Amino acid sequence: MTVEEASIDKVVAFDGETVEVEAWPPFSDEEIISGNPAHKGKVLYRDDLKRISYGVWECPVGKFRLEYGPMSEHIQCVKGEAVVTDLDTGEEVHLTPGVRMIVPSGSTVIWDIKDTFRKVYSVYEPEWDEERYY
Repeated sequence: MTVEEASIDKVVAFDGETVEVEAWPPFSDEEIISGNPAHKGKVLYRDDLKRISYGVWECPVGKFRLEYGPMSEHIQCVKGEAVVTDLDTGEEVHLTPGVRMIVPSGSTVIWDIKDTFRKVYSVYEPEWDEERYY
């Protein structure tokens, strides 16, 4: 079964390293710290209430600031390397293949992509934002 055939009533397996990703809207100038983090992604599943989504995300070398607002994210690195710094605590997480991380709702972090980075993610958000693309 392919990812495109997946729906709420089907189970689907996928390889996070090989899913084809598409260009996503660019980060704002205020978010970018350095480089050109032209990220790409593919939403693989979103529930009917649009509160839970799963997908694959990829970003080249660059550094940017990201506010997690009302959403929480679970991340598993499948390729590359990144250091994520929580701006409130100063805690850093070094992501390499196989490493997982949770970013709680309300966090503001710095993503420092050291080598083209790819993750499989799951996101929970209590409200749907009509401008959401992931």
